[in-house]
Amino acid sequence: MPPDNREGQMQEDLSGRRPRLRFSAATWILLALAVGFGFAWKLAIEPKMQLRRAVEHEGVGQPLPVLELAPLTGASEGLSLEKLRGKVALVNFWGTWCPPCNAEFPHMVELWEEFRGNPEFALISVSCTQADKEPMDALRQETAKFLAEQGTSMPTYADSQGISRRILDSVIGDFAFPTTVLLDRDGIIRAVWVGYGSGDQRQMERLVERLLTEAKAD
Repeated sequence: MPPDNREGQMQEDLSGRRPRLRFSAATWILLALAVGFGFAWKLAIEPKMQLRRAVEHEGVGQPLPVLELAPLTGASEGLSLEKLRGKVALVNFWGTWCPPCNAEFPHMVELWEEFRGNPEFALISVSCTQADKEPMDALRQETAKFLAEQGTSMPTYADSQGISRRILDSVIGDFAFPTTVLLDRDGIIRAVWVGYGSGDQRQMERLVERLLTEAKAD
């Protein structure tokens, strides 16, 4: 007959819990190594996968057909594709009301500060409304307040009536806030970022440097 285990059952019932499992030192070491390996794999592989998504997006290789922007803050003139011809351009659509945009914005400012002295590069910051019919004065005030809070004088532009945004959506197929496209000197889309990821800034920086180098080589 099996041994009487009533005493153990009574102890379990009285305590309301089962005895803790005990692991050997070797088991703990193996668990720590497994966790460490998984973390290292994430750090090594995930940025590469994110970069691949940016440069292999379905919009890459297509020309941006239209970009017509009005000056909003810190800029005296509007902007078009013709004015960007011959430059590497990073065009960022965002909104002050958008939490992912708020998280990304300081990194866009860092990129602007890093490359602002290069005449062959332009970072185009497009502040957008939630509703296309929101008055321009309201958008200007909201954007100016946000820029002051961020401590930057980076110029911003407005997409009047959301026309450029809708056309870009028809090209890349999955526009969301924020969305950033990297254009080469001929206005061809070379990378697309939809939404915000923690490694996006470094990817943008590397690809901008690459395109600037390619342009000089030509």
